[in-house]
Amino acid sequence: MLCFSRYNDLWTNPAPNGFNQRIAPPCYHEYVQREIYKQDYLDLFKGKLTYERIKIFTPSGIRFGILITGNPLLMNLGIPHHELYILHNEEKKYLLVDYDYPWTKEELDTKRCIKYIMIGEAAPTYNPVIVAYGENDGENTYFYNHLHSGNTRWLTAPVGAFEVVAKKKDKRAQLIGLANIGYILFDLFPFAVNYSKVLRELLNENETSNHFYKELVSQLNALIQQYLCHSAIMAFSGPPTIHHYLAHQIATGSLGIPAGVVCHSYPNSFAAVPPIPIAPIALPAILIPWPVAGSLNGNYLNLTYLKKVPYFRCCCYDGAIVGGPNQLFIRNAFA
Repeated sequence: MLCFSRYNDLWTNPAPNGFNQRIAPPCYHEYVQREIYKQDYLDLFKGKLTYERIKIFTPSGIRFGILITGNPLLMNLGIPHHELYILHNEEKKYLLVDYDYPWTKEELDTKRCIKYIMIGEAAPTYNPVIVAYGENDGENTYFYNHLHSGNTRWLTAPVGAFEVVAKKKDKRAQLIGLANIGYILFDLFPFAVNYSKVLRELLNENETSNHFYKELVSQLNALIQQYLCHSAIMAFSGPPTIHHYLAHQIATGSLGIPAGVVCHSYPNSFAAVPPIPIAPIALPAILIPWPVAGSLNGNYLNLTYLKKVPYFRCCCYDGAIVGGPNQLFIRNAFA
């Protein structure tokens, strides 16, 4: 987790080590909350609780917080005061979160390992709405917050791809189902902002995308050394301006991948027997046509009448339907 000063530095530093922005960064406290919810999910692989919740009685009712004072994981982050997110009580400082710890001891005791590593672009921007504390929030979609019940293909596509059995509106059960098959999602950037095509192209041109990708690989290397399955695959789910660009550099050897992980950074094929992968020298077109009689990499018939697919097999974003990854492309990327 980034400390407050590092988070701000990455926002203001010149390229390629930062976003070179002069406006205020998105909320750091929301970033810390997201990282805690993500760690809750990783606890399902770790097998034990990381961030214990404390029940706090406030004038508006019972809330749950995480102790910052004396907490070796949070006390040195320099988390500043914020009237909406920080509570001081009896000389102790707490970060307020949306819910109690989500997993039971039995759920934590289940043995799991990481098999499918999906790279996203960034968390969605937070849409402030008024909902009862602890109730589902249908206006927000952060993947690891099990109360964010708004529709997002970053959840529905992997749930469909891996045929996770859970009630449609039971996001907590869906997350456990995805953990059971070894699926994790890590975002490339820590900033929840609206990424325009202009900004994405600038991040590529300045090699800022490369810098953050290398930082992410370092994080993943530290994580998967403990929790990796015997074999694991990495893929990309974000909009193609950046992720297609990164996949191309992986294909040409300009960028590496986490140790012990495979990434299918080669062209999709429609032949019965896919050809030997060859890395293109120039950056190819993002999408390629799906021929009428073609079978995608010899595995998938065009039952949904898709007209185009991502150029690289490791890319899952559906360029023909605005809104995120396609479950067929996820199966293809992780096969």
